[in-house]
Amino acid sequence: MVLTKRFLLRLFFGIEIVILTLMYLFGAQGLQALVRIRKENVRLAFEVQELEFQVKEVETTVIAWEMNPFYKEKAARENLHMARKQDKVYLIG
Repeated sequence: MVLTKRFLLRLFFGIEIVILTLMYLFGAQGLQALVRIRKENVRLAFEVQELEFQVKEVETTVIAWEMNPFYKEKAARENLHMARKQDKVYLIG
Protein backbone atom coordinates (compact mmCIF):
# COMPACT_ATOMS: atom_id res chain seq x y z
CA MET A 1 0.00 0.00 0.00
CA VAL A 2 2.79 2.42 0.86
CA LEU A 3 4.57 1.55 -2.36
CA THR A 4 1.55 2.36 -4.50
CA LYS A 5 0.95 5.60 -2.61
CA ARG A 6 4.54 6.71 -3.27
CA PHE A 7 4.30 5.62 -6.86
CA LEU A 8 1.06 7.55 -7.37
CA LEU A 9 2.47 10.66 -5.70
CA ARG A 10 5.61 10.52 -7.84
CA LEU A 11 3.54 9.93 -10.96
CA PHE A 12 1.28 12.86 -10.07
CA PHE A 13 4.32 15.05 -9.33
CA GLY A 14 5.93 14.03 -12.66
CA ILE A 15 2.75 14.83 -14.59
CA GLU A 16 2.49 18.16 -12.77
CA ILE A 17 6.07 19.04 -13.72
CA VAL A 18 5.38 18.19 -17.37
CA ILE A 19 2.19 20.26 -17.41
CA LEU A 20 3.85 23.25 -15.74
CA THR A 21 6.79 23.05 -18.15
CA LEU A 22 4.43 23.02 -21.14
CA MET A 23 2.51 25.97 -19.73
CA TYR A 24 5.77 27.83 -19.13
CA LEU A 25 6.88 27.30 -22.71
CA PHE A 26 3.63 27.41 -24.68
CA GLY A 27 1.07 29.08 -22.38
CA ALA A 28 -0.62 32.42 -22.87
CA GLN A 29 2.14 34.12 -20.87
CA GLY A 30 4.89 31.66 -21.74
CA LEU A 31 8.18 32.10 -23.52
CA GLN A 32 6.67 32.02 -26.99
CA ALA A 33 4.27 34.80 -26.04
CA LEU A 34 7.19 36.86 -24.73
CA VAL A 35 9.12 36.36 -27.96
CA ARG A 36 6.05 37.38 -29.98
CA ILE A 37 5.55 40.47 -27.80
CA ARG A 38 9.19 41.49 -28.19
CA LYS A 39 8.95 41.20 -31.99
CA GLU A 40 5.81 43.32 -31.92
CA ASN A 41 7.58 45.85 -29.72
CA VAL A 42 10.47 46.14 -32.21
CA ARG A 43 8.00 46.56 -35.09
CA LEU A 44 6.09 49.25 -33.23
CA ALA A 45 9.31 51.07 -32.29
CA PHE A 46 10.24 51.16 -35.99
CA GLU A 47 6.77 52.47 -36.84
CA VAL A 48 7.13 55.19 -34.18
CA GLN A 49 10.42 56.28 -35.76
CA GLU A 50 8.76 56.51 -39.18
CA LEU A 51 5.89 58.56 -37.77
CA GLU A 52 8.28 60.89 -35.96
CA PHE A 53 10.09 61.44 -39.27
CA GLN A 54 6.78 62.26 -40.96
CA VAL A 55 5.91 64.70 -38.17
CA LYS A 56 9.24 66.47 -38.65
CA GLU A 57 8.57 66.74 -42.38
CA VAL A 58 5.16 68.28 -41.72
CA GLU A 59 6.64 70.69 -39.18
CA THR A 60 9.27 71.72 -41.74
CA THR A 61 6.53 72.32 -44.30
CA VAL A 62 4.53 74.41 -41.83
CA ILE A 63 7.58 76.52 -41.03
CA ALA A 64 8.24 76.99 -44.75
CA TRP A 65 4.64 78.12 -45.24
CA GLU A 66 4.95 80.63 -42.41
CA MET A 67 8.30 82.01 -43.57
CA ASN A 68 7.96 82.01 -47.35
CA PRO A 69 4.86 83.38 -49.11
CA PHE A 70 5.79 81.41 -52.24
CA TYR A 71 4.40 78.22 -50.68
CA LYS A 72 1.09 79.89 -49.84
CA GLU A 73 0.76 81.17 -53.39
CA LYS A 74 1.71 77.79 -54.83
CA ALA A 75 -0.98 76.04 -52.77
CA ALA A 76 -3.57 78.66 -53.72
CA ARG A 77 -2.78 78.28 -57.41
CA GLU A 78 -2.51 74.48 -57.55
CA ASN A 79 -5.04 73.27 -54.99
CA LEU A 80 -7.60 76.06 -54.90
CA HIS A 81 -7.27 77.06 -58.60
CA MET A 82 -6.84 80.72 -57.74
CA ALA A 83 -5.10 83.35 -59.82
CA ARG A 84 -4.04 86.94 -59.48
CA LYS A 85 -6.00 89.70 -61.21
CA GLN A 86 -3.32 90.26 -63.82
CA ASP A 87 -2.95 86.53 -64.65
CA LYS A 88 -4.59 85.07 -67.71
CA VAL A 89 -6.30 81.75 -67.05
CA TYR A 90 -6.59 79.13 -69.80
CA LEU A 91 -8.93 76.21 -69.34
CA ILE A 92 -7.90 73.07 -71.13
CA GLY A 93 -10.81 70.73 -71.43
